[in-house]
Amino acid sequence: MFGNIQESGNAELAGASPLAINVLVDGRGSVRRRPGLSTWSGFPEAIPDATQIDGIHAFDGDIYYVTDTRRIHKISGGAHSAMTDGTFNSYLAGTQRPVFADTPWRLVIAGGGALEKVDDGDVIAERLGGSPPNCNSVCAIANRLFIDDNTSNSTIGHIRASGLGTTGNESFDALDYVVADARTDDIVALRENTNEVFAFGATSLQVFSPDSISILAPGRTRNIGCAAAHSVVRIDDAFAWLDNQRQFRLSDGRGDEVISDPIAETLDGIATVSDCYGFRINTGQFDCVVWVFPTDGRSFCWERNGGWSQWHGWSGGFHSLLPIKAHFYDETNNLHLAGLATGQIVKVDTEANTDLGDTVKAEVLTGFISRETDAVKQCHAIRFTVKRGQASTEPVLRLSWRDDLGRFCQPLNIRLGTSGDYLATVEKRGLGAYRRRQWKLEFDANAELLVAGVTEVFSVGSN
Repeated sequence: MFGNIQESGNAELAGASPLAINVLVDGRGSVRRRPGLSTWSGFPEAIPDATQIDGIHAFDGDIYYVTDTRRIHKISGGAHSAMTDGTFNSYLAGTQRPVFADTPWRLVIAGGGALEKVDDGDVIAERLGGSPPNCNSVCAIANRLFIDDNTSNSTIGHIRASGLGTTGNESFDALDYVVADARTDDIVALRENTNEVFAFGATSLQVFSPDSISILAPGRTRNIGCAAAHSVVRIDDAFAWLDNQRQFRLSDGRGDEVISDPIAETLDGIATVSDCYGFRINTGQFDCVVWVFPTDGRSFCWERNGGWSQWHGWSGGFHSLLPIKAHFYDETNNLHLAGLATGQIVKVDTEANTDLGDTVKAEVLTGFISRETDAVKQCHAIRFTVKRGQASTEPVLRLSWRDDLGRFCQPLNIRLGTSGDYLATVEKRGLGAYRRRQWKLEFDANAELLVAGVTEVFSVGSN
């Protein structure tokens, strides 16, 4: 009855769910709160740089991050080191969100200006040698670095290549470039999937493969553009991103699939799409891609093999922008790390029911349910099969409804007790008559709670 398949427009009148906030649904339809945020023991208790984190990456067993003041930091064994010492060349150049690439010997960062590097053993970041052009993106493949050349209008479609190896990566020969010229559009983003380079243009996508003669050999081309450079999220060998028609799309460069049809009308209403950024959270039974629109204050989660929902924070009694400003999956330690506006790195934690103590307010609406008849239905009871955890905070479900397009009724509290980890069936009886009814369910406590099933006991009367 409840799920996280969110659809926009007037589909709710036909039975589609118009809204699902801060929830996940498993393969059997059980609904739970999205993962919360908890402290990461690897981050210092005293925040080293209290300004927003824009990017996180791992290199040589350590965690590096970049703040919105363009400072670069390292976390190693729980200890912090400033990789920016106040000199001009130790800051990340440019104003774009950081893009990271790493080789066995070097971490390279692009941010819209000159490339920055941290070599194995370095204590201060510095500019990459070889006079590479300013760029927004960098990727490493086949022992070379590849960047988009944004020097001038005549180079914005060029992919520049470094030489090979440690020394060669600091050598950018002016002749070592290829042109993404299937269409004369700007390169918005450059990404790799280990054996191919994807050039996301404003109105096209071109895929290149390493070549011993021409460095990069052109391959497949798709008539699909990219509206936001940092919306590109790698999913195994494919990518998902916001295209130039305001659709979220999934492609491996061969075929492609539009995945955002259920929320198409909502996306059309977004005012600013260029600052959209995305990340993947693949943990346990859930595999999600989350896209954040900072200017509009909206965040959308797509569950692979599932549906859409919105993810938000909670502030002052209202939903607010999702607090995750940057994300990185640390494969070595199997941690999903999140950078916050406070300058802190925390964990995205499926065991956490709050965002560092702040409420994660979950809410799900059904569409208008008619039970496939316009006859009057008498609702005898709504039954919930729920599982609560060991937390002493009492989980509370809040159930409300409306029988037309007016206001929802005053919610009914469904209380689940103050202790014990158990599966139970609870019900509310005598909930009136309707022809079409829309239900709303809210998770109203910061406690572990799983809704395994919801059923309505009803009878159909006469027309």
